[in-house]
Amino acid sequence: DVSRTYEKSIEQQRRAIDNIVVVPGLRSLPQRYLKRGLTENLIGERAENLGDLISKKETKEMLNYWFGRFEIPYMIDTSLVGNFYEIILKPIGKKYNLSYKDVGLGYSLSLPLLVTCLTSNNSTILVEEPELHLHPKLQASLMDLFLHSSIANNNQFIIETHSENILLRAQKNIRKGFDYKGKKIKISNENIYVNNV
Repeated sequence: DVSRTYEKSIEQQRRAIDNIVVVPGLRSLPQRYLKRGLTENLIGERAENLGDLISKKETKEMLNYWFGRFEIPYMIDTSLVGNFYEIILKPIGKKYNLSYKDVGLGYSLSLPLLVTCLTSNNSTILVEEPELHLHPKLQASLMDLFLHSSIANNNQFIIETHSENILLRAQKNIRKGFDYKGKKIKISNENIYVNNV
């Protein structure tokens, strides 16, 4: 009986650890070309699988929806260059494309975080300084994405931040509720819990 309890406990710990996703604060600078066909379910420590994930139609559609919601003036797409993906951003209303490497660090360093939030399911996502290189309005908007991901994809976030803007948006969502698929959802300490150190 003790042996069975021990084995069950070890298995539960393995499953919990397997469902942890880490988005580091010190993110790698974006690469112009990302190797194709590495894996399609994990971004990777250096975002090496980002091209594979964004090339999926569903991921691309979700990203473009959130770009619109965040008022990011681009549409995202991928281009196949030999055996590599290039992530391209199309300025809205313009006829040219830019590599995501060339649009500034805020968008390019946040892209792995956005994809993680949208594609992970039943995961614990550890995020260090999600506000890195983002302007205040976009920092605040990240809280909406975190709430959406936790509600829609059953993800749990553990976030280390210095951003007052993220916390102010959390307060607003607690006060006014969160719009999810046209419904107001009451946000409480069951959804957001803050530890101040």
